[in-house]
Amino acid sequence: MTSIVVEARQAIDSEVAHLKSNQVLEALRPGLELRGFAVEKAGGKLQRPVLFGDEGGAVKSFSVDAFRSTDGIAVEVESGGAVYNNRILLDMVKFSLGADVIRGAILLPVKYATPERSWEDPYPAAVKLFDAIFSNPERFRLPLDGLLLIGY
Repeated sequence: MTSIVVEARQAIDSEVAHLKSNQVLEALRPGLELRGFAVEKAGGKLQRPVLFGDEGGAVKSFSVDAFRSTDGIAVEVESGGAVYNNRILLDMVKFSLGADVIRGAILLPVKYATPERSWEDPYPAAVKLFDAIFSNPERFRLPLDGLLLIGY
């Protein structure tokens, strides 16, 4: 996963450019697809079922940005407000509940600022939050083999 981000670094570096999450996902698409990920397309969400009803039909699903079924890796690409508006926590819940999701990867900008506003740097803030969660496994357990945070 990290090699995909390194390959696209020049196009997505948040120290240089202010990009929306879909723009970052588009820059990552070739590397993701080359490595076997299905990637969300405009108007075509990738659904991971989380609740099944009568006769096994999904009655609740969450969408993810990319998913590789061979090893159960789900990917979410976020923008600057992901920590401020708790999107990263929703991502963690989606990964934890998603059928066949074994591992998750959340990509966040290292810096996020617009001419009108700047936010607390998302990646370092997310690291602190997830360090607090994972340093207390007796209080909060996740059914994932791993959760990877990547700053771009």
